[in-house]
Amino acid sequence: MEGNGEEGSSFQRREEVEIAIVGGGMGGLALALALQERGITAHLFEKRGITHAHLFEKHHDLLSDTATAIGIGANGMKALDGIRSGLSKVMEDAGTYVSCRKLTLVNKKGEVQYREQTFEQGEYVSIGFKQAQLVLASYINKDLIHCSHRLVRFESSEAGVDAYFEVTDEDTSSLEYVKVVHTKLLVGADGIWSVVRRMIVGDSPRYLHYVDWNAYVPNPGGKLFGGHGEHEIVLLFDEDGDTRSWLVDAGKGFSLWILRKLDLSGDLAKTLKRSKGGLGIPGSKVEHYSNLMDWMDGMILKRQSRQLMKLIFLSGQLWIVCQ
Repeated sequence: MEGNGEEGSSFQRREEVEIAIVGGGMGGLALALALQERGITAHLFEKRGITHAHLFEKHHDLLSDTATAIGIGANGMKALDGIRSGLSKVMEDAGTYVSCRKLTLVNKKGEVQYREQTFEQGEYVSIGFKQAQLVLASYINKDLIHCSHRLVRFESSEAGVDAYFEVTDEDTSSLEYVKVVHTKLLVGADGIWSVVRRMIVGDSPRYLHYVDWNAYVPNPGGKLFGGHGEHEIVLLFDEDGDTRSWLVDAGKGFSLWILRKLDLSGDLAKTLKRSKGGLGIPGSKVEHYSNLMDWMDGMILKRQSRQLMKLIFLSGQLWIVCQ
C-alpha cells in the first residue's frame, strides 16, 4: 500500500510489497507472469515512462525501442508453456514459426558453402521484441506494473529490503519524488547495466568485441529486400567469423537484419555517442559501409536492394555486444 507522503518528507513516499521485480524486459515480465499464475503477487518496476497511450493501456510503455527481434527455440517454447499453458502458441501467433535456418559460409577465395537446418512448426519461433513483451504484459495485472520508476539504490536489513526509486513525470521526464519500496524480496531483472547487480557484485559488463547493426523493418512478401523466404532465417558469415549477417523473417510482414563486425581494437565501439548503443557519431558508419555491402552483395541481397540497405545501415541502431 502506498503512503500519503507525510513520513519524512513530502518529496519521499513509501510503499510496501511482498516481491519487487526491477526491470520490465523479457525476464522481468516472464517472472512476474509466472508468479502471478501461481498465486504469488509481485510488483514490477520499470524506468521507462508512458509515451504511446494508444498501444496498450498501461503496458504500452514497456515496449522498448530495440530495433530487433528474438528467436525462441524448443527449450524456450517449453519454458513459455511452463509459465502459462498455451503461451508458446500465443507467442508463435504474434510472430512466426521458423521452418528453416540457412547457413552460408564465404571463404577467403570467395567460395560459398551452404548448410540447412529444418524445424517442425512450433519448435522455433521468431518474433519482434516489442511483440514478445506485449504478449507477456497482456496477461499481467495492470496494477502490478509501475512505470517511470528508476532504481537508484537499495538497502538490505533483517526486516527486508528498502529499494529507492526516482519517479519521473510521464510527460516531461522530470523528477517528481523518490519512492522507497520496502519488500521481502528484490529481484534484479534490469538488464546488462543492472543497478542491482552492480550493487551486489560490483562488476561492469564485459565488452565481447563485437558491434551489431540492427534493423527491424516492414518487408511484406520480401518486396523491399530479398535474402530470406517465409519462415526462414539466413546466416551469412566469413571464414574467420569476423563478419556475420542475419536476415530473419520476424513475422507479420517484418524482417530483421543484423550485421555483426569483430572489433578487437575497440575503435568501432568508440564511435558510439553513448556507452551502450545508439545511432553512433555522424559519419562513423560510412567508412564501414562499402566493404560490408560488397561482402554481402550477390550473396543474399537483390541488386535493387542496395540503396535500401544503405539507408537502413546508415540510419539503423548500432549496439555493442556485452555479457
